[in-house]
Amino acid sequence: MTEAEISELFNEGNGERVPCKESGLYFSSSEGNEFDCDESKEGVMRYNVKHKIMEYCNGNDWRPTFAPVNDGKSEYRAGKSCKSILDDGYSVGDGVYWIDPGGYGGIDAFQVYCDMTTDGGGWTLYAAINDGASISINANTFNNGYSTPDLNNINNGNWVYDVEKFNSNVSVMRLNMGDVKDFYKPLENHSFKQMITSNDKHLWSKNLTDFIQPQYYSTHLGGSATDWPNNNVENDNRRYLSFWGGGTGGCCNVSYQTNEGPWKQPFMLWIR
Repeated sequence: MTEAEISELFNEGNGERVPCKESGLYFSSSEGNEFDCDESKEGVMRYNVKHKIMEYCNGNDWRPTFAPVNDGKSEYRAGKSCKSILDDGYSVGDGVYWIDPGGYGGIDAFQVYCDMTTDGGGWTLYAAINDGASISINANTFNNGYSTPDLNNINNGNWVYDVEKFNSNVSVMRLNMGDVKDFYKPLENHSFKQMITSNDKHLWSKNLTDFIQPQYYSTHLGGSATDWPNNNVENDNRRYLSFWGGGTGGCCNVSYQTNEGPWKQPFMLWIR
């Protein structure tokens, strides 16, 4: 159907409900949420100008009249996560993709940087702290988010997404600090948000398969009690597992062979 035919069909797209001249159905050409879907409009169809797609109201949400390809190439084609894009065979390598953790609609979709190659791929860059000496990190940093992501240069600046963008869709997190790589996942019956904002809601793994509960430090976010890695993990001489908050930047080591290091370390958090 041409743009001219669509305009005629929808009475020039004024956002009002108008009868389709041929079928008797009702349509709207409103963009985004301007024409709300509720029980009174169940069965109504509209042409979504923003995403250039036909949608119908199911009594609660606007849904596409056909399933889009969720390859992450555009806001409307957003995948649920980097992992889902990879699993569905749409990955074109590391880079920027559109995702919508909340599901269809495109309205809440946003761009992220995906690591599609490391540790099985499908990792979403959740936080990038490149200048650890210039930022103090606490629970509010994750609750509220920090700064705007520079997805064209992920090694530039400090930024963190608002945790609510991902909370219910995260099963594991990877922390990179220098040569050190730590994997964390929430304790059973705890959310990612509860884990990322606390000192004692995480399990830890060195290899992404065997997760164990470390002895916790009394403060800070993440990490472990003093000397826990050195005394309990083979070939790990660190005094602490990596902390992602509670001081300036991250803490503490950029190598498994160092027994103590300072705060102010740069690090990245990846989730899937």
